[in-house]
Amino acid sequence: MIRAFIAIEIPAFDRLLELMSLLRNSGAKISVPSENSVHITLKFLGEIPESFVERISESLGKIASHLTRFEVEVVGTGAFPNARSPRVLWVGLRDKGELAKIVSELDPAMSSFGIPKEQRPFKPHVTVARVKSMQGLDKALSILREFESVRFGSFIVSELRLKKSTLTPAGAIYEDLAVKPLV
Repeated sequence: MIRAFIAIEIPAFDRLLELMSLLRNSGAKISVPSENSVHITLKFLGEIPESFVERISESLGKIASHLTRFEVEVVGTGAFPNARSPRVLWVGLRDKGELAKIVSELDPAMSSFGIPKEQRPFKPHVTVARVKSMQGLDKALSILREFESVRFGSFIVSELRLKKSTLTPAGAIYEDLAVKPLV
């Protein structure tokens, strides 16, 4: 069994790296991903048999083959479920609905592999920190607020990735299992 998800990688924008560095050094009990692992999770697959990888890759390729490249703007910050009791600190994404369209196609495609449909509505974001405890969180939230109106940059989405996630004490390590280009 492997832990897997479907994602889009995003560029390492300078202001985004600055935000992540400030959060990492804030003293808060949070987990900040490494700069080279920043991505948009479109569908978390959970633990899947390795034998599914090829068929999931084919299914992802079919979805990608009828999608055109599109632009996404990385802008603003926030917290899930809210700033009073946050579990995830994020930067926002703005597009013309393409991300939600992809997610709506992934759910039924992945359900054929026994992967449950997502119950929560899709909110496009990039996780910049996971909250481990409320200790020292005020400083991290203050930093996050300083970036709430920042436009980090924009980029063209040109591929979908099936990724493997290996959890370690130092954080998750990601590996591409498949990369499927958009047209």
